[in-house]
Amino acid sequence: MSITLLGVFAGLLTSCSFIPQAYKVIKTNRTQDISLPMYSLCTVGVFIWIIYGFMINDLAILLTNIVTFVPTLIILILTLKNYIQYKQKFKIEQLMELELSTGVTADLTQEPIKEV
Repeated sequence: MSITLLGVFAGLLTSCSFIPQAYKVIKTNRTQDISLPMYSLCTVGVFIWIIYGFMINDLAILLTNIVTFVPTLIILILTLKNYIQYKQKFKIEQLMELELSTGVTADLTQEPIKEV
């Protein structure tokens, strides 16, 4: 067995470890326990490894990181999408509570006033 083949095999095993998580996220759409900073850093790092593997023409680095990039990007996108939806829902719920307690209707079309 060549060193390159060993590297590809080890890399593919490690890379495939992200596939079950991506499958679970796609199936359940539950991402609240996933660290957005971790997946952001991981996805950018894997993308840089792809560029590096391409630049030095290393098949093991290139293939394993392409396999890793797809599920990490899926997880990152769905986590980010759910995070944005959660923040919007939370903001609306807060405004509704404020409206109920004060009787003042909030105008969601205006930008918030920024304090100096």
